Amino acid sequence: CLLSRGLGDVYKRQDQRWRSSYRSNADAAQRAINQHAKKGLLYLGEWHTHPEEHPKASPADRDAMACLLRASQARLNNLLMVIQGRADGLGGLALYSFGSDGLVRWTLFVDDNLLTIAN
Repeated sequence: CLLSRGLGDVYKRQDQRWRSSYRSNADAAQRAINQHAKKGLLYLGEWHTHPEEHPKASPADRDAMACLLRASQARLNNLLMVIQGRADGLGGLALYSFGSDGLVRWTLFVDDNLLTIAN
């Protein structure tokens, strides 16, 4: 079971947001991640939106994931990135993992009412 949960108002207030871009405050994010870890929650990665119908990771997304993985204190080999585009359903959703093998896009599909994730 995956749970998506906000990291708190203090974290959000320290971010920089523009119409077409966003920059997270790394120190505030790490504090929020540490707070949640004390409650037994595990940080798996990031999600965000793109203005395109069928989203693809941008060079800025790749750079951000590399920076997050280098700075991560979660001791994970990979981080996840979910991008929501404008299309409805799974066509508007992109799932990536980022680790030593770089950025890998995963295919999402429904088979017999079961969500399947394949590489």
